[in-house]
Parts: sequence; C-alpha cells; structure tokens
Amino acid sequence: MDSRSDSSKAVLLLLSGLAPNGPLPLKVREYRKLCGLCGDPSTLIGKSQGDLTKLGLVPELAERVTGLLDQAVSLALVVESYAEKGIKVVTEFDAPYPKHLKTNLGPKAPSLLFVAGSLDLLSQPGVGVVGSRNVDEQRASTAREAGAYIASLGVPIVSGNSRGVDLLSMNGTYEEGGSAIAVLSDSLESTIKEKEVRNRLLNEEAVFCSPYRPDSNFTIGTAMGRNKIIYGLSVVTLVVHSAFEKGGTWAGAKEAIRGKQKVAIWDDADLPGNQGLIELGGIPIKNINLLKKIQTQAQPINEPTIQQQALFPNS
Repeated sequence: MDSRSDSSKAVLLLLSGLAPNGPLPLKVREYRKLCGLCGDPSTLIGKSQGDLTKLGLVPELAERVTGLLDQAVSLALVVESYAEKGIKVVTEFDAPYPKHLKTNLGPKAPSLLFVAGSLDLLSQPGVGVVGSRNVDEQRASTAREAGAYIASLGVPIVSGNSRGVDLLSMNGTYEEGGSAIAVLSDSLESTIKEKEVRNRLLNEEAVFCSPYRPDSNFTIGTAMGRNKIIYGLSVVTLVVHSAFEKGGTWAGAKEAIRGKQKVAIWDDADLPGNQGLIELGGIPIKNINLLKKIQTQAQPINEPTIQQQALFPNS
C-alpha cells in the first residue's frame, strides 16, 4: 500500500470491501457523488465527518466514508496476502490500469481490477470473442478459427474463459502461439489454482482479471459485468453465436452496439440471434479476415474525466 498514490489508496479503501470488519464499501452512486464533490478521492483522506458533511454528504454516509478510510492498515495486510497468491489489485490511478478500458467504457469502467498475470499484456488493446456456452461443431470451428486468426494479428484475444465459444476461441489462439486476456465472472482465486491456468500464467500466455473480489461466486450480475469489460478491453469484439433476445451474449452485444462500440457479428442465416444483432447495428462478417479491417478502422471514444470514473455499476 505504501508505494501507491493517495488516490489509488483511497479507491481501494472506499470500493474494494477487502478490509475485514470494516464498514460496507461504497456503492457506485455514492462513489460518483463523492468524485463529483471532491474531484480526486485522495482529498478525502484525513477529513473529519464534519468536513464531509460540509461537502454535502449526509451524516450517515460521512461516517461510513471516514470509517472506510481508517482501514488502511488492515486493508494493506489483505492486499499483501493476495499478492503472495499472485493476485495484484490495480486501480484507475495506477499506471498499469488499461487506459483503453476507460476510453471505451467511460463512467462504466471499473475503478479497480484484480489481476493475475502480466500487467503489460493487460495494457494491450485486444480483439474480443464472445458467444454461447452451447454450440454445435460448425460454430465451434468458427470460434477456434477466430482465435487462431487473432493470434496471427499479433494482438491478444479477449474473452471470458467460460465453456463454449470463450474457451474454444482462446484455445485457438493458444495453439497458434498467441496470448489471451481472460475476464472472469467468478472466483479469480480459485481459477488460478487450476493446473492449465497456472501453466498459461507461468508461460506468460495469458492474464486473468476481474472487477470482483477474488473470492466472488458466479451470478448473472457478475456475468453481465464481465461481458461489459470484454468489450471495453477490445478494439472490436466478434459475436460468434447469440440466442435471440435472451442471454448474456445478446444483452452484452446489444449494450455495446448502443454504446457505439465496434461489434462484429458472424453473419449466419441459421442463427436468429446473430441476425437480430445485425439489425440492431452490429457489423456483419462472413470472413474472419475482415476482423483486421474493422480493427484498424476502429476509432477511440473521448476519454472520461477522473470524476466520471466509477466501479462497475452492478449495485
């Protein structure tokens, strides 16, 4: 904790919820309000409850904020224990935080990430691949082909490490000597204990990250948050297979399309979900090689201000 900036420390204290027996961490709206009032959360360190009420906080929130900011010692011990397990905690104020994630997601970007693996790899904009867990051999082949092609582009694949399209495409990348950024919706701590994952990390073939506590369990909410970050870390994201108007793949792609992000849709007439996403504005492709053209044409979105940054809004 000592090597962190005061801004980074403040984010950890206010949002992580890692300190044992401390107050409840701030919710997104509460954190946004604080950032709107103070600009930089580091300015809150050392402030009294009275100081915070003068800023405009209600007394109950002012008490909670001061309580959270008093947890520095116990939080440092938890962060150190995670570091010993190979898990780093990166906030929006730390140099390794991927700048393109803020650029793409704006105020919906997470203010902190838990990371296992190469921070240099995490900082590289990649090409995302998403899709259903249950796919037939034809779509499985498309996923593997996409992963292999992304490896040939010399950029990391970004996916969710889940059964189905995610792992098929990631394995396609690994088989061609490429690298992967895996965004998790469940326990990072448990995932990195798996033998194959440990080998990927040791060989620097992958980095695993999550905006959720390393001991978190899978929920529909964490899956939706995971999908948002996959799009945020990618210059363009390919949807291999989506159900129609249901499921996480559909919802994530629909939101990304509405957010003016580059979303390529595998143009398969036999997949109503894919056709529906194309009608919403997704970019239809029938040749994996077209990913390179979309990637090179992608333009960044205006980068948000610090006041706009917030932990992923799932609460």
